[in-house]
Amino acid sequence: MRFDPFDFLTRFNTYEDMLRSIQKAQQAFEAQYPGAVGIPLTGGSVTIDMLRDIGVGFAKDTGVFKSGLTKVRVLFDEYGQIISAYPLYK
Repeated sequence: MRFDPFDFLTRFNTYEDMLRSIQKAQQAFEAQYPGAVGIPLTGGSVTIDMLRDIGVGFAKDTGVFKSGLTKVRVLFDEYGQIISAYPLYK
């Protein structure tokens, strides 16, 4: 079975959860690429475990609703700017 990222729909519980996740991911990204040196041309991503409930999700294929999502992925472009952030359904 092929993995399709659109098989799972997720959202943050609050805007504050989203903002905290982005801030934490930016710190991790800056630590990984100090001074924006060595960022891949395709950009990059950071996965952070927030250690608390930050989102909910829905699996389209099984119809399972899941709350208590704690991990978030933040995508960055080749300049270190944020493209997207979303809770991981796992």
